[in-house]
Amino acid sequence: MKKLILYCTLLFTLNSFGQNLIQNPSLENLKPYPYVVMETMWGDQFQESINNASGGWFRAWQSPSLINENLSDHSHYFTQFSTLDVDSIAYIEDNEIDFFFPARTGVQYALTASHTQVNDMFKEIFGYKLEENLTEGEEYCLKFHVKLGQGLVSGIDQIGAFFHDSLRNSYAFSEWDVWTSYMPQVMSPVGEPIIDSVNWTEISGSFIADGTEKYIYFGVFEQTENLTIDTLGSFFFPTSEIIYENYSNSIYFWDDFSLYQCEEIHYPANAGVDTCIKSQEIIQLGSHDYEDYFYEWRVNDSVFSTEGMPWVSPDTTSIYGLYQQDFAFNETWSQVSVVVVENPEDECVGLGVNEQLDSEIHVYPNPSNSLVHVNTKTAIEIWALKDALGRVVKSSKSIVESPFTIDVSALEIGLYYLELFSKEHKSIKRLVVRH
Repeated sequence: MKKLILYCTLLFTLNSFGQNLIQNPSLENLKPYPYVVMETMWGDQFQESINNASGGWFRAWQSPSLINENLSDHSHYFTQFSTLDVDSIAYIEDNEIDFFFPARTGVQYALTASHTQVNDMFKEIFGYKLEENLTEGEEYCLKFHVKLGQGLVSGIDQIGAFFHDSLRNSYAFSEWDVWTSYMPQVMSPVGEPIIDSVNWTEISGSFIADGTEKYIYFGVFEQTENLTIDTLGSFFFPTSEIIYENYSNSIYFWDDFSLYQCEEIHYPANAGVDTCIKSQEIIQLGSHDYEDYFYEWRVNDSVFSTEGMPWVSPDTTSIYGLYQQDFAFNETWSQVSVVVVENPEDECVGLGVNEQLDSEIHVYPNPSNSLVHVNTKTAIEIWALKDALGRVVKSSKSIVESPFTIDVSALEIGLYYLELFSKEHKSIKRLVVRH
């Protein structure tokens, strides 16, 4: 019978961590409405997609689009990118290139006309209905990602989101003044147009809820005259083949939305501890498997699992890599080595790098809100306490004697990593700070 080896810490055994209050946060479960005819596509494409799927997304103002790589024809989106330069358009047409650009996560994202010189009221807005109102007095963090459409010649600032207590989905131009009267709780910085059409730009912020928030609206809620516009080049109409030197137009992609209480703990990728097994044994990788986390495990450059803690039985020594996105779409990476001893008579001693030091170090209490005690039989040369982003928040200046204490009372709530260095080895211990 195969021997089962389980590497997991009690702190990370639960899989019920569901912190993102936005369901379907990457728009993956909506069904793109397969319009390919321009005359019928404009008004209902986003709304019909939502009508055919579950989730709280809805079209709030004008006609944002939903784009999916699996649609057979993306040519109807091409006309929206009328600011592509002449050479780019010619290249796409001559080479019959499908006019689609990858999503940040998955295969789907939203598209909005966020600014056009033709009419200030053509800005497109979409929304999301929360299952419950936010809690009064709690601090919430909101994060989403945008990217200027490739080839567009104008970038703008003040791309944001505001929370409201009621549903708004009027399409009458007379309502535009109402939309511009709202002040977004989260918005890209004033005076800094987003012009990156290669990388996704994160827009994030926090606010204190008043308890009435039920709906979120995403878009640009400002008159054009109050926007900062960065014009990058001339405007070209593919249909008329006319170039306009002083015309501005901005279309943005939207993907990966997250809303959560700011005090929530983010757990970075942790592939596990380097170890050794004998041939035909199986081992469980990783250290947690949470509901709102995305996991992608690779070996030999191939994805073999999207589970948080997959079981493997390697035939030969292997290095497993883990790519992870947490509930707020923070990206982290980790890897673990598994040495396989093929001869059953050989002793399985692992990699021998950190195992002895790890077993001799005791960090308690954990979680802690004041003093953390570190007790070890091995002499520690230096130590450093880092936050989840890898920034050093505390460290030693010289050799320390065991036992010693670390005061974490002034640190923010969250997950930290205590790195300890002996003369020959390094050990990393997870430490949770809670108040």
